[in-house]
Amino acid sequence: RTFDVVVCTLALHHLASPHSMASILLGHVAPGGHLVFLDFMVHDPLPDTLVPPGGGADGHAHGHAHGHAHGHAHGHAHGHSHGDHHDGTPVPTKDVIPHNGFSEEDMRAMMPGEDFTYSKVFDFEMRGIKREVFVAKVRKSI
Repeated sequence: RTFDVVVCTLALHHLASPHSMASILLGHVAPGGHLVFLDFMVHDPLPDTLVPPGGGADGHAHGHAHGHAHGHAHGHAHGHSHGDHHDGTPVPTKDVIPHNGFSEEDMRAMMPGEDFTYSKVFDFEMRGIKREVFVAKVRKSI
């Protein structure tokens, strides 16, 4: 199945092989359609270990909501944690966030096609960590 627009938001930096994911997603874009990524611009490395959200004494967890288009609109909620430890045990950062953001050149290499664009869209802060967020878009060749 192909779609006119495929969008991936704030997920690439969690993937071991973002280039492979971009290729898979582009395969689901119809000729003349668009592939869009929203993710973090290149930033300083994180510490070697992270304490997963919800792993502290408060016991709270968090989740991401991911929309999936399958010819009609519906959404799926997915639980998300930064590692398998829920007791506050630090996890290796590289196991959870293997990439420190993506440059325009990184995204251009992942997104073959026409009319490529890359631009900063906003600043983002979570748990005291500041990031710049970009949107990259490409039109799949006809």
